[in-house]
Amino acid sequence: MASELDSLNAQKRSLETQKAENERAVSALNEQIDRLKEVKRKVSDIKDTVGTMKTTVKGKEEPDENWLGEKRRSYSDFASGSVRSDYKAYYDNTDDCLDGICDAITRLKNELSDYTAGISWLKNAINNIGNAIEKLFN
Repeated sequence: MASELDSLNAQKRSLETQKAENERAVSALNEQIDRLKEVKRKVSDIKDTVGTMKTTVKGKEEPDENWLGEKRRSYSDFASGSVRSDYKAYYDNTDDCLDGICDAITRLKNELSDYTAGISWLKNAINNIGNAIEKLFN
């Protein structure tokens, strides 16, 4: 009985150690997810701001009709060409960044689910060993 008890206690300690490691991993994952959610919110705000700016610039291709000359033509070319395309590129890149953050959050949540399931399994195994130890003394 003593060797069986020692064996069960060793198994229980090992499972409790694994459970504690998984719980630390869960905590770390939750912290990462929380940080990424904050980054996602900030990037989303930036995307909204860029979208508003892009829309504002869109109507500014043609300057005041009283403005004549070479500088007017240069401005029109600049406003309708590179500025517009630069805003679009920045907006699209921001959107891609936001998509990447969403993918990272999903990956971490899936990993979190795996650890949580592992913790449940370990709790069940610890309970079963505790029951076996208790039955040794009946």
